Amino acid sequence: MSLFSSIRVKLITLLLFIIIPAIAITFYIGMKQRERAKNSVSHDTVMLAKSIGDIQNSVIKKGKDILFTLSLIPHFKDHDSDYSSKILRDLIEKSPEFIGFAAYRMDGKIFASSDPSLPPIDISDSPYFKEIIRSHKFTVSDFLIGRVTGKPTILLAHPVLDSEKRMRAILVAGIDLNWVKNFIEKMDLSPGTSLTIIDKKGMVLFRHPEGEKFVGKNFPEAGITKTVLSKREGTSESMGLDGVKKLFGFTPFGHESISGYVMVGIPKKLAFKEIDKMLLTTILLLCVIGGIGIVAVFVGGNLLIRNPIKRLLKVTEEISKGNLTLRTGLNYSRGEIGGLSQAFDRMAESLLRRDEEIEKREEVIRNQRDELFSRSEILSSTISTKDMDELLKKIINEIVGFLRIEFASLHLVMGNQLLLRTYQGFSLSFRAKTLSFPLDEAPHWMKEFMLIHESLDEDKLIPEFIKADGIQTLASVPLRASNEEEGWLGTLIVGSKDIDAINEDKARALKVLAEQLSG
Repeated sequence: MSLFSSIRVKLITLLLFIIIPAIAITFYIGMKQRERAKNSVSHDTVMLAKSIGDIQNSVIKKGKDILFTLSLIPHFKDHDSDYSSKILRDLIEKSPEFIGFAAYRMDGKIFASSDPSLPPIDISDSPYFKEIIRSHKFTVSDFLIGRVTGKPTILLAHPVLDSEKRMRAILVAGIDLNWVKNFIEKMDLSPGTSLTIIDKKGMVLFRHPEGEKFVGKNFPEAGITKTVLSKREGTSESMGLDGVKKLFGFTPFGHESISGYVMVGIPKKLAFKEIDKMLLTTILLLCVIGGIGIVAVFVGGNLLIRNPIKRLLKVTEEISKGNLTLRTGLNYSRGEIGGLSQAFDRMAESLLRRDEEIEKREEVIRNQRDELFSRSEILSSTISTKDMDELLKKIINEIVGFLRIEFASLHLVMGNQLLLRTYQGFSLSFRAKTLSFPLDEAPHWMKEFMLIHESLDEDKLIPEFIKADGIQTLASVPLRASNEEEGWLGTLIVGSKDIDAINEDKARALKVLAEQLSG
């Protein structure tokens, strides 16, 4: 009798054909989950890196405002050392974001400082001093190693002009990176997460954790450093400076020009820990089920189990198609076949629970990402300007970045006119045609929600002067007050050259955003 003619061997072979596809499906789903987790973590690291950059820019903006105000005080124009120093000492006590303030004559020599112990300093050889002498405008230095503190520092310089616009003195404010440490403590980052700031040559300016191990050292040949310096912004899976494989998000760090880069890294093992644990558990469970099935075949396999086996095969086919709710429906008390059926149903139930758990985990990740973004926005807003035009421009910038599109504009109802208040990306032709409308003459597509996907060679709904910018996706979202008496408040218009740039999820997000803006 041939070995393969045995019903038990045939049943074992059949059982293997059931278990192996289930393991393969589980492994495939696990790999997809890893990819989704990688994308989510990469997005979160980029958002955190951008938050650091936004806060730095806000601090620089605050420093510029302070220096401008000081430049209007006559004592600085007259080089009044004692009174000017008193003003700066009072100011530094109220400005924890800054490490010091100083005032310099036109020859680069100091005449007033917030630190009375500061030795005489001559900055005439500094690049930022030469630049402000040349431009007579507010200047931000690259990262410098402070002559007194020995720490990486950014210096803000503002001219002091007399009534005839002649420069009489230079006001300087210093910013170090201690505020980043305070920011990290509030964020409560996951263990193993690193945040590094490097300059344009690859020298580490700030590092969390183990700052003393890295700050001041150059890593121009490190893989992640090369990636950051070449790509400037984005994500990467690379070996960190500490030798740990990580998922990185990075973005430029600076004011109007790039003075460095922020990179946030999360260990790859940490990012995939829960998913890998669940995948391994499920595969081990399937292996156990397979073992149980083999024992059942050897103990009670005979011709009476053909129909139950056919039922099991049918259920396997349905599970392979993704129907994890289907069960065998067999009597579990019918000996070995009943046990096999029960084990099979447990396998399906485990897969179903795993999918439900994965969905819950994705929801947790999304909520954590939204919370991270909200925290950074709140922290950034506390030190940002309240100027309406700048606020609207910031909203437009956030919308463009969030949707990953190229065009956006915001039109607001002002009296009996619909006015273009701010925009990004649109051409002069668009701005000219949408700059102002009487309310009763505003285009109908600006008064109701519209989402249009239309190629450039079609001639349907998108106006030609908008298509002239290469736009193939256009969304118009009216802003309406919750109070019916106030009615239409304005319109948010977004567009992209990519015909698939705005999907249904982004459209829903736009509507929610419009409701928030209207409120």
